[in-house]
Amino acid sequence: YVRLMNTSDIVGGLYCPNTGYLDPSNLTTAYHRAASKLGAKVFQNCPVTGIETEDSSHSLQRVTAVRTERGVIRTQRVLNCAGGWAPRVAALAGVSVPLSVMKRTYVISEPITGVRSNPLVYDFGISLYLMPQGESIAFGGFERNPQFVDELPDDFHFSLYEVDWDHFEQHMKNAIHRFPALQSAGVKSTVSGPEAFTPDGYPLMGESPEVRGFFLSCGFGSTGIMFSGGHGQQIAEWIVQGRPSLDMTRYDIRRFGRSYVDNSVWLRERCHEVYSHKGDIKYPHSQLLAARNILKDPLHQVSFNFLALLQYILHVSRWRSTFHGSVVGTLWKQLGNV
Repeated sequence: YVRLMNTSDIVGGLYCPNTGYLDPSNLTTAYHRAASKLGAKVFQNCPVTGIETEDSSHSLQRVTAVRTERGVIRTQRVLNCAGGWAPRVAALAGVSVPLSVMKRTYVISEPITGVRSNPLVYDFGISLYLMPQGESIAFGGFERNPQFVDELPDDFHFSLYEVDWDHFEQHMKNAIHRFPALQSAGVKSTVSGPEAFTPDGYPLMGESPEVRGFFLSCGFGSTGIMFSGGHGQQIAEWIVQGRPSLDMTRYDIRRFGRSYVDNSVWLRERCHEVYSHKGDIKYPHSQLLAARNILKDPLHQVSFNFLALLQYILHVSRWRSTFHGSVVGTLWKQLGNV
């Protein structure tokens, strides 16, 4: 497989023998069958038209029922797994969901000899992935200029977009550079659909702080299938037992305050940055830079002036030792979000 790749500009790589890939449709069908055996019921083509709530403790509302076109389901717990439609479903209960929807595209080539049963290849340097599908290769990536979907129609489920080849050209060039055999291989099929991304790149899970009994599991940003087993178990424990068995703080919906969620500029700029760097190597202590200074506390200017003064003193004294990098770097990490 490596012999089919252009490795002239590669210094090294990591091989993960336990990494695999599977067919999303087959996995979803398996989940459906397993749930049905345990008594779950699945109703297709049954749109939700409303979520009923009533007054609860601490001035909060509590879920009491879900209204559908086929009738009312009485329940005290609702799990929102609606992906790109999650904000619309949540709004029925008065809940805000911070995520943006963007188009994700990948291309499947015509068959290429020697591809079958080879591992997934991810090139973090050019944000490109190549995944065998039989004798073909599926490839795509995360571009710096994502295409936002401002309005996702209710009837778009199982639908796809036409591929914008001008926009996808960057991935096509990178794929041919890394895998020259694609130069002469035709395009077998394309997939271009909506994906939901959150402002920090992590899914939204847990009970909403706004309405009791309203749970979320959405915003997985193209990793839903990969996370489905573990995250599905944790959200089930969250609903039934009141808390997950693992530390899910990073994914808890409560990490986003309402002042941020309701700020459309902050939401769009952060989701843009998250998407565009999705395929990059993540370094320790790295921070998101988009949409800074939208909210400032009284210490912001004091901290800014202090850091500016410290930087000036070190510059004048020409003190460029390890102390300079460690002190200034640490202070910036600690105070950069103030």
